[in-house]
Amino acid sequence: MSVSVVFCQSDTLALSSSSAIPGGAVSLNLSLTSSPGSRPAGIQWTFIYSTSAIVADSISPSIGPAATAASKSLSCTSTPGSYTCFLIGIGPGGLNTNPIQNGVVAVLNVTMSAGTTGTTIGIANAISTSPAGKAIPTTATGGIIVVVPETITLSCNSTSVVSGSSSTCTIELNRIAGSARTVQLSTNSSLLTIPASVAISPGARSGTFTAAAGSVAKSQSVTITATLYVSLSTISTAATLNIGPLTMITLSCEPTSLNAGSASDCTVDLINSAPAGGITVALSSDNPALTVPPSVTIPAASYSATFPVTVSARPGREQSTAVITASLYGASRSAPFTATLCPCSIWSGSAQPSNPDSNDRQAAEVGMQFMSELSGYVTGLRFFKAPANTGTHVGNLWSADGELLATVTFTNETQSGWQSAYFPSPVAVTANTTYLISYNAPNGHYAADHGSFTRTLSNPPLRALSDAQNGPNGLYHYGSGGFPSTGASATNFWVDPIFNTSPTVGTVTPVSLWTSAAVPNMAAVPASQPAQLGLTFISSIPGYVTGLRYFKSPANTGKHLGYLWASTGHLLGSVAFTNESSAGWQQANFPRPVAVDPNTPYVISYWSAAGHYAEDTRYFATSGITNQMLYAPPDGQYGPNGAFANSNIFPSASPNSSNYWVDVVFSAAVE
Repeated sequence: MSVSVVFCQSDTLALSSSSAIPGGAVSLNLSLTSSPGSRPAGIQWTFIYSTSAIVADSISPSIGPAATAASKSLSCTSTPGSYTCFLIGIGPGGLNTNPIQNGVVAVLNVTMSAGTTGTTIGIANAISTSPAGKAIPTTATGGIIVVVPETITLSCNSTSVVSGSSSTCTIELNRIAGSARTVQLSTNSSLLTIPASVAISPGARSGTFTAAAGSVAKSQSVTITATLYVSLSTISTAATLNIGPLTMITLSCEPTSLNAGSASDCTVDLINSAPAGGITVALSSDNPALTVPPSVTIPAASYSATFPVTVSARPGREQSTAVITASLYGASRSAPFTATLCPCSIWSGSAQPSNPDSNDRQAAEVGMQFMSELSGYVTGLRFFKAPANTGTHVGNLWSADGELLATVTFTNETQSGWQSAYFPSPVAVTANTTYLISYNAPNGHYAADHGSFTRTLSNPPLRALSDAQNGPNGLYHYGSGGFPSTGASATNFWVDPIFNTSPTVGTVTPVSLWTSAAVPNMAAVPASQPAQLGLTFISSIPGYVTGLRYFKSPANTGKHLGYLWASTGHLLGSVAFTNESSAGWQQANFPRPVAVDPNTPYVISYWSAAGHYAEDTRYFATSGITNQMLYAPPDGQYGPNGAFANSNIFPSASPNSSNYWVDVVFSAAVE
């Protein structure tokens, strides 16, 4: 440029400083500062740099926004170590007639050599011209580039995680990324799932990712390594996460006091939510009466799961404790239960008196005071019988002040041992309230163990009161009946309540009208004609007919079929007898138990294809037969009894009120 000098005016060019990573690119701004009267229209300068610090041919100046606004163009020429640039342009009045305002007039882009630790870039030969073509004195200052190694840090918001949970981790650079960065990720264990890499966008300093923990049985440490490749260098950092097993906080159940056939709900809670796919918790019970599933699954993302606990409906005579345990990864939580398995009595079926026969020949009502820890039902009673204790025995339940609450006559007694009878209806009793159970021995010879009630005898939930706890215990009254109120040396007369927590009578043991020892007077009629032979029966409680029986003579051959009917003739169930013996009682069970209603007549029958069946005529002419909850009425009370048909149809006739010795198999509950 050919110019004349303008005095008392000056311009300033200043190159910015910056930092860079080894081998990294950096951009420096060249800025113009001038007073209003010395705005230049053209500028010339030379960058001076170290060829060892700057990668050859990496210098790439570009025009700045202040020069672009003045319609200037940038042109440069280079020699090793220097780079000379011109800002010129055509204005409205000709070459370099429009001024350049203060601001960035050029940007110097360079790439640092990998081995350098820093450098300076100077500016020489700076000169400016005014729009009139006059030279403006111009001073210039260079910039400094400091090379700082690039570093990364790795941190996670939680350094301790449990199975199935996760932690959010952050990769952070020590400077804003000038270009996109990709950080490679790896772990030393498959127990931790992470992405292969994380991206850091230009203009950002960090990126995040999720580290998800798998299932472990014991605590373990896992290392995450982050690696950034820059030019020829590798930058790495690491972080350690501790993975612990997913643990349970609590195992809770409600209720924890259960009766036979009842259930409770238990809930297992985790300290963290379950992982993807859920997690399985093992379950166990230390008492076979208390049933739990083998395991329960807690669904993914859930903290808890609920499972049932059931007490067996199988009868017992005791109250017992049980513990339910939930186990996960070797750790466990437990919950205690109290299970009352009823029907219950004070004494077990194997218990026997020391003195089964008092040798007292007088008729006497003998009894015992008792109470229950639970409210429930007295469904019947038992007494221990000596062979000489003959006659008809009547059992009674009384309140403590002598009110008769229920009575029942014993039937189908054995010669000796425990005898049982059930009241027509269960009697509700209140917890911790005294009652008296008794029976009448019309010919004496009752059991009598003196001194038994000097202390309380307990078989939870029942207990026999000690003598004088509520007046004397071991009570009697001479005569054919009446409330026993006289004490006798704390004597145990071996009479016992049958208690249940529900109004279910008896047990799940099947019940029939006749014992296996019962036999007909006529085991085989002479006739060989086929016949359908039936019996009308009623149960005082709801339950299930599980099968039927009939008494067979050796001549009663051929195929036998069993049937259960409604009293209207509607068929409810059928079964074919198989594997029969040559004679005696035969039994066949229906494929499925048939539910029957209480106090409702039904007919059980079997088909005898070859005749020669058992028949005791006039058996049901005037009276029926009872065993526990079952009743076979006399002929005519509920239609015909001793039902008969000469073809394989519903038996609706009763020519002789006969007992054909066909019997029902009934259960109060199905196991």
